Amino acid sequence: MSSELLIYLRPLGQRIRLRDGQRLLVRTLWMPLAAAALVLLAGRLAPIPGYARAAWAPLALWLLALPAYSLLRRMPSARVARIADAELHLRNKLGTALELGHQAPERTTRFDAELVTRQQGNALTLARTLQPRRAFPLHWPVRPLGLAAGCLVAAVLLAVLPNPMDAVLAERDAIAEAAEQQAEELQELADELA
Repeated sequence: MSSELLIYLRPLGQRIRLRDGQRLLVRTLWMPLAAAALVLLAGRLAPIPGYARAAWAPLALWLLALPAYSLLRRMPSARVARIADAELHLRNKLGTALELGHQAPERTTRFDAELVTRQQGNALTLARTLQPRRAFPLHWPVRPLGLAAGCLVAAVLLAVLPNPMDAVLAERDAIAEAAEQQAEELQELADELA
């Protein structure tokens, strides 16, 4: 009976993983956006070559790491049962049924076999009625999303508005190019003299 219970716990575990990943995403989205805004601001205060690309690197890394963590993180069935019991106020029915189903036969002899069967049947009936989307809905809290939106607006404005340091960087590039060109001319003159 515990193997059948595991079949019903699998979609619950997937939904819990999705919900936890979404929560982590919403709560931490502001961090890479704030880092981008800070790098773009630093690029306005000092002539930093490649600051525009470097500003968006934390966001790209975050966009790769967070989904990978959420998808690859293992969630054992016992943990899924504990979370479902706690959040859905199931009075430890799923966890107990799972534990009784996984116990060694010598340990289960302490319990009345009929009672164990009834408890597992009750947990299985309950697990069949659970709908993962309704049991573990996704919430979109306003405060963290507002903070992320503010950081995004700041980063976009800093990226779009003209940067006075771009002129300094262009001037430095022009000077470096002119110096390289003069070095080539001097080398040609030295070759001619030789």
